[in-house]
Amino acid sequence: MIDKKKLFVFTTSILSFFAYYQVSAITFNSKNIEVESLPTYSLSLGDLDGDGDLDIFVGNEGPNTVWVNDGNGNFIDNGQSLGQKKTTALILGDFDGDGDLDAVEGNSAIAPTESANLVWINDGKGNFSDSGQLLGDSLSRTFDRGDVDGDGDLDLIEGTYGVKIWLNDGKGNFTNSGQLLGTNNTTSAVLVDLDGDNDLDIFAGTDTRGSQVWLNDGKGVYTSSNQNISSALSAAFQDLDGDGDLDAFLGHITNTVWLNDGKGFFTDTNQALGTSSSFDVNLGDLDGDGDIDAFISNGTNNISNNPNQIWLNDGSASFTNSGQNLDLSDTRAADLGDLDGDGDLDVVIGNISFTNQVWANDGLGNFNYGHFFLVQAIPML
Repeated sequence: MIDKKKLFVFTTSILSFFAYYQVSAITFNSKNIEVESLPTYSLSLGDLDGDGDLDIFVGNEGPNTVWVNDGNGNFIDNGQSLGQKKTTALILGDFDGDGDLDAVEGNSAIAPTESANLVWINDGKGNFSDSGQLLGDSLSRTFDRGDVDGDGDLDLIEGTYGVKIWLNDGKGNFTNSGQLLGTNNTTSAVLVDLDGDNDLDIFAGTDTRGSQVWLNDGKGVYTSSNQNISSALSAAFQDLDGDGDLDAFLGHITNTVWLNDGKGFFTDTNQALGTSSSFDVNLGDLDGDGDIDAFISNGTNNISNNPNQIWLNDGSASFTNSGQNLDLSDTRAADLGDLDGDGDLDVVIGNISFTNQVWANDGLGNFNYGHFFLVQAIPML
């Protein structure tokens, strides 16, 4: 049963025009989902309860939570407290093959016994139970999932000190493959077919030691391509220049864009986008013009503390800052999806130092000055 103390009704109130938030691009409207008492380091969107809309699994320093969507972009905590660790990585997928979305949490702590990663199994209604598995005992920075060995189920890659590969038996039970790709602090690890041979390669980005592409032989065995690619706190891949292959948008203190030649080899476009620690990158068509834009989640560093930003693509992988500043709360994670059912991409933001937020896209893509609507969370008596 949902705890009424956690039940929030969302009401809309128009704030006002603020010069700080004036933009010359797409307009997002803000919705607070709750004033979280715990820092959020990771989150992911997916239909967790099977009702056709996108819910949120939130990874916190402390218990993780599940927020259920009413279909209009309003969220209610369903009352679960999942784990008690610092969840710095999170991935959703149907790991046990029963048709719903399960979750794997990646944890970080000094003591190895506190860092084991957990697998949570969904009952199909958004209720999760611990599978009892303890995967690894090291600092987990990032996860991705996909069928790396061609057996039809979802395997895992874990970014830690190097990249670990966890093979699924098809029932959601994972075994370490024994491969360790690199030994540096891996802050971004992405499964993606980079060389066009229909298997999943691995992009592994580190915080200070550059990034590497590892090519799959089709059976889940990886070989380094020995490329010199810039460091990446975060990374995302889409066809940014419209040539049919997958390019890279890399988040770091200065974000960069790298174009794929179709065979998995990358060339820097020499764009320097932003000056803050970009802990997450999400790609999608934010302004409805048919190309792929970027939503950048920024945290703090020794240089600056910048708000989250939207970078608009001209269709040829040349990006321009939209001028819109979304939240200034040390954001560590975000995800894009149509949260309110209006056909465009909205965003949910996970913060360290303030409430997590949902921002609704107006979908118009106009470059006029915009305003914001704050949807406040009001506790139910």
